[in-house]
Amino acid sequence: MRNVLSPIEVRDKLGRIIEEAYYTGKQFIIARRGKPMAAIVPISEYEKWEREREEFFALIDKVWKANREVDPDTLAQDVAQAIRETREGVNAQSGA
Repeated sequence: MRNVLSPIEVRDKLGRIIEEAYYTGKQFIIARRGKPMAAIVPISEYEKWEREREEFFALIDKVWKANREVDPDTLAQDVAQAIRETREGVNAQSGA
């Protein structure tokens, strides 16, 4: 369930919202006129996202460096083949 709050509600209840986010893991969306504008999430969730983002970009950098000398067309073909094989494996496992 999404916990959507207006900026006025956040202003009036900020202390309680912070405690709920921290102690219960609740996430809040701040919306103005129905449009989501921001979010309040537990710090543990935010730190997890930061770690995952850093790991993702480190992996991208590693892959890029490893394939720097590879012809782009060859690389695109290899990626397409890997995607096909992965999809075939998933379909075989699911019985599709």
